[in-house]
Amino acid sequence: WLPTMDRCSLGTMVWNFSKLEFRHDRYFELSAQELYRPNRLRSLAPRNFQNSMIAFSKRKHWNAKLFEAFCRGIPRLLDNHDPKFPKTDTEVLFSYTCRDGSEVPADAFRIGSLTVITKGFQDLRAHGPAVEECMNSMLSYVRRSVERSPAMMREAGDACNFLRQLGFYAAATGLDLSGMLSNINLEEMCKNAPERAVGQMQASLRKAGLE
Repeated sequence: WLPTMDRCSLGTMVWNFSKLEFRHDRYFELSAQELYRPNRLRSLAPRNFQNSMIAFSKRKHWNAKLFEAFCRGIPRLLDNHDPKFPKTDTEVLFSYTCRDGSEVPADAFRIGSLTVITKGFQDLRAHGPAVEECMNSMLSYVRRSVERSPAMMREAGDACNFLRQLGFYAAATGLDLSGMLSNINLEEMCKNAPERAVGQMQASLRKAGLE
């Protein structure tokens, strides 16, 4: 019956279980198998990835195929989207269909969502080439979002908070950030961020081995 659920229901149900701190390993495992099914993976919207990562990381439920699939699915949406626009291109991801038959494109990724996903990878201690490629894709999107996204898609200090979480992830997993951040203007990324957020970002990068 899981294949009959729409993409929002699938991600929201595991999120509900995690929110209630209710452990249901079999349900999570079956959900993971459905989420990494190729046709399903291509249908997932940014919010579905975020809710699923929150749920699986909070319950510490590991499924290697699921996270490898997420490391393909997330960059597919990020790399094919211009962060100038708040909605995902319908040629990349199909729209939601409302009860009245109208269609609404899915919201594009926000920087805050990528911070949440990065924390999920850290909590699961997920690492390796696939995760590193996903981190590079997320970092590139954050940089482009800083340059191009309208104010309504941003939150104060969001890019700075992403960099802080990336530092935490690198410190926990050994990811080498020196090359990843070589072309990143940290000052520009943290422009208008609260002073406290900037300090936390700098501390996390030092913890990851960057001066």
